[in-house]
Amino acid sequence: MTVKKTAFMCWFLIFCLFSLGIFIQSVLYCNSDVSWLLHATQKFINGGHYYKDFFETNPPMILYLSAPSVLLAKLFHVSLSFSFYACVFLMAIVSFFLCYSLLQKIFEDNYKFKPYLLLVTLIFIFILLPVYTFGEREHLTLILIMPYLFLVTLRLKNKLINRYCLLLVGLLAGIGFAIKPHFLIPLMFVELYLMTKKKDLLSWVRPESLFILAILVSYFISIFIITPEYIDKIVPLASKLYFATIDVSLSEVLTQSFVFFLLVTAGFYFLLRDKIYNKEFANVLFIVALGFFLVYVLQHAPWYYHALPMVGVLTLLMMLLFQENILMRGAAFLAISISFFVILFSVVIPAGFLRTVLNHEKSQPVIKLVRLLNRNCDNCKIYVFSTSIATTYPLVDYVKAVSASRFPSHLLLPGLLRLSKAPQGKVSLERLGDMRREIVDIVIADLQKNKPKLIIVDVSKEKPLSFNLDFDYIKFFSQDLRFREIFSHYGYLDKIANLVVYKLYGIKDGK
Repeated sequence: MTVKKTAFMCWFLIFCLFSLGIFIQSVLYCNSDVSWLLHATQKFINGGHYYKDFFETNPPMILYLSAPSVLLAKLFHVSLSFSFYACVFLMAIVSFFLCYSLLQKIFEDNYKFKPYLLLVTLIFIFILLPVYTFGEREHLTLILIMPYLFLVTLRLKNKLINRYCLLLVGLLAGIGFAIKPHFLIPLMFVELYLMTKKKDLLSWVRPESLFILAILVSYFISIFIITPEYIDKIVPLASKLYFATIDVSLSEVLTQSFVFFLLVTAGFYFLLRDKIYNKEFANVLFIVALGFFLVYVLQHAPWYYHALPMVGVLTLLMMLLFQENILMRGAAFLAISISFFVILFSVVIPAGFLRTVLNHEKSQPVIKLVRLLNRNCDNCKIYVFSTSIATTYPLVDYVKAVSASRFPSHLLLPGLLRLSKAPQGKVSLERLGDMRREIVDIVIADLQKNKPKLIIVDVSKEKPLSFNLDFDYIKFFSQDLRFREIFSHYGYLDKIANLVVYKLYGIKDGK
């Protein structure tokens, strides 16, 4: 096959993968976390504040990044999810073509190698790999920082780069690394590696890195100026209860399929890295993958989206290793390559598709709930007692309803209950009492202020993310006289699976 035909086939495949990604997202519910963050951003843009109007555990960079989607939705009168998808796909296109430009420079000295398969892999990573985690913070970070990884490789090769390109890469990377504090770890890993290879302590003084630093410093200052409630109110409560809720054993964190993927890739990396033309490129990708692995472990939650940046970078690394070795070793190495990709597509990637299928099965009660709410709720307010954000969202997106709670879910409650049963000394009884009263006060304040027409309660024994903690929401909050008075105005309406729906009677409100 000629070079032109190969290029045409690869670009055609890129177009097909991109189109497939659009189709898949069009038939799935918008990711629950993404949906909540868009609604929180909407409140933020309208003058809302952390804690008072919405309770979000993430610092405000994700709100800043979601703001264009909210503004575009308002301007063009489209849904928040549609506007957000358009922005993410556009972001992926910009990052992809930046990477394309930088890849050409990385491989311009290697006449045997044309990075077409790397480009196909890149669009697969950006568009298809996330599946149900599309638009999550980790997915956005993966898109935004990828050109920076390519640029670091060019720095190691001492190549000249256009200054406008440097600033654009620095801008994207600065935003990407700032989305979560943990993401500074891979950044430090890469900069330390570059410093070591250059044998220069000032190697970090580059236009793109200085731009990244300026963004990070400005962002850090803005948290205290624009959103001081995040530091004063959210962090003290979330730092205790959120991590007490999601904390699982290290063995469970380390026995996921994507950790196995890391081990397999590491084996190929150490076996093949010295036999390829662009070993520095491979080294940068592997170091970043290790950084994101550490980020995944530190978060103590075995969730796929936490591992997505690591999986994405490893996938690109393996394609780099395999493509160059296939060119040099022919059919024998092709067999090994095929074996690897069988592992990739049978163990790691289907985990996302399988989860999506399972979510569709589990979403049947949600679909029935949507129908029930469409009959009983016309632009009304609802309050959901559940540890899963997926119970409230997509309800808010696919029903004409508004969440009456500033919480995305009651994820903090299991943490409070776990700490109450923990050995004394982990958290003082006085502090536990204060946090309990704070949560109860927030719930009652929201109910009193918003007077939701419907209250939906998860009555299952094994609630999502509660780790076998059996508790009753109504019994828990009814210990407060104010809640008992509020709930006395609600009567049973229906039960769908584990969700009981109560309707407000006797008071003309709830809208």
